[in-house]
Amino acid sequence: MNTGPRILAALAAPAQGRDLTVVLGVAGGLLLLAVLVHLIVGRLGGWRAVRRRVRREVALTVTAFTAPFRARVRYRRRLRLLVRLLGQPAGWADAERAMLNAARTGIRPYAALLGPDRVGVMIASGPGDPPQPPDPWVADSADPRLWWIDRARVSAPAHTGGTAPLLVAVGTDGDNAVLLDLMPDPPVIAIGGDPRMARPVLQTIAAQVDARLPEGAVTVAGDVHPRHPGPDASDALAAAARHAASGSPSFAVCGAAPVGVPVPRGVRLITAGVARGRAWLLTADRSGTMLVHGSPLQVDILPLPAAMARVIGTLPAYETAYEGLPQSVAADLVAPPPADPPARSAVNGSRSGVSSAVDDFTEPERQSGGVGGVSAGRTV
Repeated sequence: MNTGPRILAALAAPAQGRDLTVVLGVAGGLLLLAVLVHLIVGRLGGWRAVRRRVRREVALTVTAFTAPFRARVRYRRRLRLLVRLLGQPAGWADAERAMLNAARTGIRPYAALLGPDRVGVMIASGPGDPPQPPDPWVADSADPRLWWIDRARVSAPAHTGGTAPLLVAVGTDGDNAVLLDLMPDPPVIAIGGDPRMARPVLQTIAAQVDARLPEGAVTVAGDVHPRHPGPDASDALAAAARHAASGSPSFAVCGAAPVGVPVPRGVRLITAGVARGRAWLLTADRSGTMLVHGSPLQVDILPLPAAMARVIGTLPAYETAYEGLPQSVAADLVAPPPADPPARSAVNGSRSGVSSAVDDFTEPERQSGGVGGVSAGRTV
């Protein structure tokens, strides 16, 4: 009798039973998992809500990983823009002449946006709508307080009887260099916020006025830049007051405003931190945003120190913007230099000033690259 097939069948029966048990167990586990997933999805608002949440989390993850690269590309692009615009003396002349042309219409300009082909002027307006700009000016479609003019149509201004604007670069809005006029009231400019961001802005502004104005017009205190020795804040104000007695523009730049010392008449104070009384208040945060409260301008200050270090030697003297005007007009707008003027700037090593340390600016940390705004501030 052949018993081989019977033995093989008996051995195979338990294996088939085990396979069936495994299959049923896996199916039960999958069913339980499906039930649990269905319950969780129901608690989260349904499959549509879950899909939206997953897409959002994926997008946030991708953004977080790519943000440093995008910030670096944006920084390099805006650095090149500032170097190209601020390294041309003709650009400064066009911006300051545009400010004078706008002031001739009866408005009060306080900032300029310098682009490759056009200049924008920000005007300070009171209650109500700002006036319509005359030809060839065009109001910005998004903000009627911003007037644009082609740089080719900026003409030599007629005599206005006022003070010529003194512009300094404070950053970029992405497409233009943002320039702030230091001459209008109030006489104090306070740069506050994150010290790691505010300090480089103070240094770049100090270097610009030091390079553009005659020797003696700018007194920089010793707490502005570690490589620039200077007097303390009180002595800096006193020195600026002595220079202001001649009727010429006079600036004092301090790392901190002196406590209990009023700003002398005729002196303009640029300081970091808090200032008392009426002031233009600029605040910088850790993302690279700078605000001068009240204006819609968006300003990125991160590339400003590096750009200024490259172009400081090409900045035009304060009088350059008014070359070509009638002699009487230029003399009324800008105070005449001394009879035997010394060399203008520390860039060529001829005098001691903060601009001699411009190659060692404290550069802000390049973070994810937020942008902010700049405006005419009121009271600190």
